[in-house]
Amino acid sequence: MALNHFADLTFEEFSKTRLGLVGAKEHRSNTANTATPFRYAGVTGIPSSKDWREEGVVTPVKNQGSCGSCWAFSTTGAIEGINALKTGELVSLSEQQLVSCDTSKDMGCGGGLMDFAFDYVAKNGGIDTEEDYQYWSFDLPCQHRKAEDRTVVTIDGHEDVPVNDGDALKKAVAHQPVSVAICASGGLQFYKSGVITEDACCTDLNHGVLAVGYVDTDAVVANDDNDEQAHWIIKNSWGSGWGDEGFFKLAMKSEAPEGVCGVHKSASYPFKVSDTNPEVPSMCGYFGWTECPVQSTCVCQWSFFELFCFTWGCQAE
Repeated sequence: MALNHFADLTFEEFSKTRLGLVGAKEHRSNTANTATPFRYAGVTGIPSSKDWREEGVVTPVKNQGSCGSCWAFSTTGAIEGINALKTGELVSLSEQQLVSCDTSKDMGCGGGLMDFAFDYVAKNGGIDTEEDYQYWSFDLPCQHRKAEDRTVVTIDGHEDVPVNDGDALKKAVAHQPVSVAICASGGLQFYKSGVITEDACCTDLNHGVLAVGYVDTDAVVANDDNDEQAHWIIKNSWGSGWGDEGFFKLAMKSEAPEGVCGVHKSASYPFKVSDTNPEVPSMCGYFGWTECPVQSTCVCQWSFFELFCFTWGCQAE
């Protein structure tokens, strides 16, 4: 534990702006009797450790700011991962599009759920890039032109990991980064390093994060690290200055079926069939008044001391 940039906030103040998962319990209850596939059910021989950061499928840690949009960051992280695995290209995707445009069930900075966001992306025909549709940490009107006409990464749907099944979650994370819901009402606000265990946590889900790997018991023994223990490697969305450079470790072993901090209760992942994505024109500037054809890029033709561009043109790549 350590003092950090959240140290001036009470937990009530902190939770209003840095958490934001809603609807997980109700959604899983509503779908409990629905047969959902789990494509990794019969998988055997998974590795004793996995770290997707080392394989180039995890973007740098982002910062949701004072907006309860953790669910959007968990969603984009999982899609970024499966897209990189399928296409070989790691593309940072737009959380602001989810916050502003995915409003049928999710509530922007007021909270949301990764399952609903995966559904939105699949039905929308994809999602725009972070560079093109930038994050502002506010509930802003949807930029429909970017959200609907500039979808650069697509998915075909999502699947849920069986509830309260740690072995199933391990199988899923062995194959791709997985969105997980946790309870962050314990000491996570001031986490610095080490492994969070169940006696320092809770189980009422309120935060969406991304499982990007794990180190299981066999790997710990092989490394002769007696101070370590089996754990999940979790990517958070509170900036790289928080925790262990934006990540934290969550113990894998738990006496409760829901896992430490409830990590087994509501995990899901997107799936992507195609190994390609649609090509889209380049949109110039913050407001996209100029659009350049495929295989060309935006070029500023008239700017104010290179601080703001007034007129854009196009240049062939």
